[in-house]
Amino acid sequence: MRLRTKAKIKRATLAAQDNATIVDGQALTALQSLYRQKIAEIQDVLDSHSDQTGILRLSVLRDVKRDAEKVLGELDRLQKTALFDRMKDVAALGVEPFAEQMGARRVSKMVNASVKAAADFFGSDGLQLSDRLWKIGDHNREVVRQAIQTAIIQGNSASEAAQNFLSRGQAVPASIQKRINQAGSSAVGRVIGEQVMTGDGAPYHNARRVFRTEINRAHIIAYRRSAFETDGVVGTRFKLSPNHPEVDICDMHARVNLYGLGPGVYPKGKSPLPAHPNTISYEEVVFDDEVTDDDKQGRQSREEWLKHQPRRTQIDVLGGVKKQKAFEAGVLPQSQFGTPWRVVKDRLARKGIDIDFPDSNASDTPVLAPELADLSNPFASRSPLPLMKKSELVTRLDRYAIKQLHFDGASQSALQSIASAVDRVLGRYQTAVGALGWIPKGKAPRAAGLYVYHPKMRHIEGTDALMLRRTFVTKNHRDSGIQHQAYLARRDKNIERMKSRIAKIPDSNPYKVNMETALEKIESATRWTHSHISNDPIFSTTAHEAGHAIFFQGKGVAERWRERLTANNVRRVDWYKVSEYAGTDEDELFAEVTAFFASGDEQLVPTSIRSAYVETLQNYERIR
Repeated sequence: MRLRTKAKIKRATLAAQDNATIVDGQALTALQSLYRQKIAEIQDVLDSHSDQTGILRLSVLRDVKRDAEKVLGELDRLQKTALFDRMKDVAALGVEPFAEQMGARRVSKMVNASVKAAADFFGSDGLQLSDRLWKIGDHNREVVRQAIQTAIIQGNSASEAAQNFLSRGQAVPASIQKRINQAGSSAVGRVIGEQVMTGDGAPYHNARRVFRTEINRAHIIAYRRSAFETDGVVGTRFKLSPNHPEVDICDMHARVNLYGLGPGVYPKGKSPLPAHPNTISYEEVVFDDEVTDDDKQGRQSREEWLKHQPRRTQIDVLGGVKKQKAFEAGVLPQSQFGTPWRVVKDRLARKGIDIDFPDSNASDTPVLAPELADLSNPFASRSPLPLMKKSELVTRLDRYAIKQLHFDGASQSALQSIASAVDRVLGRYQTAVGALGWIPKGKAPRAAGLYVYHPKMRHIEGTDALMLRRTFVTKNHRDSGIQHQAYLARRDKNIERMKSRIAKIPDSNPYKVNMETALEKIESATRWTHSHISNDPIFSTTAHEAGHAIFFQGKGVAERWRERLTANNVRRVDWYKVSEYAGTDEDELFAEVTAFFASGDEQLVPTSIRSAYVETLQNYERIR
């Protein structure tokens, strides 16, 4: 397939994901409005059946329940229609990147087939979409029916008790009057509104979860099926959303190189997405020429990947301390990583396995094989930044800007990525910079990010700056995948051109050795920068520039970095295995490796460089 077509598919994929996110948000907003509207209609039903004092009497109980259930029946119908309409919308978005290759008739069939596949899908609980919608509707009816019935019956009983007090010439106790008032139409309406809309187990909450899960599922199925009907596609990459709020099993799915196609890349029929309800992750097509030799050689099981993660990450991925202890004890197979603990516990008990595991080391030290003990990711112990409001993100970023912070115009999503990277890298080493903000117009026009400092003022706080290109953050980062494809195409052409030139040079010519060395470097480089292959290019670029900050602010870091590279027998050609940009000089290598480590992609870095990096940062101390 031509490079231009691949680039077009990559670009359309990003646009489809953005539009699917918009549809998801619109669907949830519309769902909330629908529920509020129907609760208001139920309030009208209650008011219409109340007496002159606003109380619902026992005589109208049957009529109130009947009319309320009519409203709920309409809610069921509109809810189902809205969901399937949005599922069809996002399925169309999933097919769109491949529409040119498929043709209009196949596109229409693919959209309808994908929606049907999502609707027919059986979850781990054995339920299909229709079952889930029925359960939500039944829950709504039960909540409304119970609220009406309880209030009216208790109110009627209280009214009879009040009459007895009044007939004896006694005042009605406050407790009885309160029960009478609870049968008022307004009070019953408030109870219904709270029980339907509020709390994790409320029907509205469950409906939101189903909407988000099934809308995402329809998009994923349509995209995945269309992708594998396209020439040159070997898999799809599990992509975490930049707004993925916390570490969970999705992080494992997005990082493990299970099939030798690269981290988070799955062949046809093997992707675990959607990994859980309410997921906000997506997939991205991967072509055969994107799979590197390192990817093929770096195949690993989920168990191998998890063993090399910090204990905190293991707990978050597995979903609890008890499952982590079972994993650590070697009795939790990878087939049960996503299984609830109550199920795992019963299975272990039936096998006669003692589940009273001894307490693990409470520290967050990575659980590593002895030969990998020196390769611990220094950023793994720092918890991911939770999803925050824009104002909260600005406040968080302000901690790291001594003098100035100016990221005006950045979206909440972009600020989340910037703040997460800054907090993860600078926060880990309690470092700050003088300014955080945009690169001035006209300065370093080709740079997505920039770190600047004055060597003579290196020891003075506030004299450096970490900057990002505004257009990169607002729109250009979306083209990272396309730029990666273009880089691979240029690289292949350069390799063929250099091989041709080398073949024509006599062996006696010393220039031939230089050419062969240059060729080896180019062949070793499989990416221009980490940001070009990152799920979150803004995070990656920010982490890279933050890496420069800790490099130049650290006491003796430059010297130690050079020393540890030598001690670990790192050759210059190894630099290019990180990225071609990393091969330019020592501090760019350090910054690029920082981006890999901060993003959790350290397994893509050669072992010798990983070791040098960790050793360099041991006992880190700032100059200032």
